Amino acid sequence: MQTDRIILRPWRDSDAETLFKYASDPEVGPRAGWAPHQSVEESLEIIRTVFNDALCTWAIELKETGEAIGAMGYGPSCDCKLPARENEPICGYWVAKPYWNQGICTEALRLMLDHIRKTTEIKSLVSGHFIDNPASGRVMEKCGFVPTGETCIDETQYQGEGRPIRVLRLELYCQSCGMPLTNEILGTNADGSQNEEYCIYCYKDGAFTGDFTMEEMVEFCSQFVEEYNKNTGQNLSREEYKDVLRQYYPNLKRWQLPADQLPHATSPIKQQLIDEVNALGIQDMPRINNLFVLQGSFVNQEYTINSNKVKLLDDNATYWGNQVEKGNGRCYGIACDEQYILVSEYGKDGADAELVVFKKR
Repeated sequence: MQTDRIILRPWRDSDAETLFKYASDPEVGPRAGWAPHQSVEESLEIIRTVFNDALCTWAIELKETGEAIGAMGYGPSCDCKLPARENEPICGYWVAKPYWNQGICTEALRLMLDHIRKTTEIKSLVSGHFIDNPASGRVMEKCGFVPTGETCIDETQYQGEGRPIRVLRLELYCQSCGMPLTNEILGTNADGSQNEEYCIYCYKDGAFTGDFTMEEMVEFCSQFVEEYNKNTGQNLSREEYKDVLRQYYPNLKRWQLPADQLPHATSPIKQQLIDEVNALGIQDMPRINNLFVLQGSFVNQEYTINSNKVKLLDDNATYWGNQVEKGNGRCYGIACDEQYILVSEYGKDGADAELVVFKKR
């Protein structure tokens, strides 16, 4: 795992001298709850024991020098006193003093989180920092960790007696629809930056993409029951999947927020597109009153045009879209963006797709 500046890679015995150089600094270890290293031999032993899990403990290597300048990792709670949930890993990190305040820990933490999202089924991570080390907390919050409101004392940490630890948690599932979050589908804030709590389908440009109740969200997401069954090996009906969602959603942040704190969907283009689609006057198509953000690969149907098979959308783009029933087992599908409006008709699972309207706005 790497960026332009750093590499996350397994620790090596050859890192012992460098590790001792930085980990013997009395200002580094105590901030993170461990004692300064006393010798190169001790550093080597820590590499071979504490840092020996190449799957979830990495050295932060500075590309410019090839040195290991810090550590990044996650793992079981062990004897740590942080209030972790069942099977919830704890995240920890440090970087050498010459590299403080350069954004390296934030960069490394984001790399690791991307790796976790892509390669594991972990649902959340917990972490914490001594209240007298607020810089560590700022790193966590930049990467989406949210304060839980809890503090704890952990006397198992070096100099941990009497030093309160502020607890933070990162949820790795969309806090609106429950979809696993990867960097590719993170929502966007009003300033265009990525939002670490919600997916792009639920949250775009600083607001939710649809104003609806939890039950309406259950109804919308239940249409993806076959995808859920494929990923979990189950065989739930749509109604059974709705019951699963009804039990799950109250635990998500969106559905715990008071109504007056929700950043409601106010996208002017969304309402404009709804009006334009309804103005098409397509026979037998019900009026639509909402559009959702959908991934291009999900709505990019193949059509036969002049005897050629063609696709008209971009798999990697997102579109405002919806699906409404026509009857006789067929549906209308709508996909729109700033340039085009597409309406199609199809059967179960997109079978026999026919292009109804494709027009430039």
